[in-house]
Amino acid sequence: APWADSADPKIPNLSTVKNLIKDYKDSGRWDRDNMGVAEQAIRYLDSKLGEKNGKPAIVLDIDDTSLSNYPYELPHDFGFVSSEWLAWANKSDAPALPGTLKLYQHAKEKGVYVFFVTGRAEALRESTVKNLESAGFKAFDGIYTKPDGYAEPSVVPFKSGVRAHLEAEGY
Repeated sequence: APWADSADPKIPNLSTVKNLIKDYKDSGRWDRDNMGVAEQAIRYLDSKLGEKNGKPAIVLDIDDTSLSNYPYELPHDFGFVSSEWLAWANKSDAPALPGTLKLYQHAKEKGVYVFFVTGRAEALRESTVKNLESAGFKAFDGIYTKPDGYAEPSVVPFKSGVRAHLEAEGY
């Protein structure tokens, strides 16, 4: 394993893992992999567009799916400080992930509805919309932010509920 310098080879050394992440990103492999997944998604989307079962739609996550948090994560040593992250998110300048933006643009060109669902709090809606639009995600069909007072330890039920709601609406 690449973290074999750890006393227990099953437990990775945190510094080694962080360096592996940096190497992966800096080498260009991450960008190539992101674009490769987007191209697979485009082919899959195109294969489904002929089906007549409602309004065609895709649902995209935001953080590290549509917008990159790497410019925040790198100087923070991949840590999370809530107040600092909120200040960064409110700046609305996270870059788009090129592969996801390509998928988004392709979907819009094909008449597919595009919705965003995020674990970001409702208080970040305005800055998130501004960031999405400035990063190239223009004219999307809706955004769902985590509601105020959401108390579940995971956002999975919220996100699954949004997808179920959209399906119930005919998407």
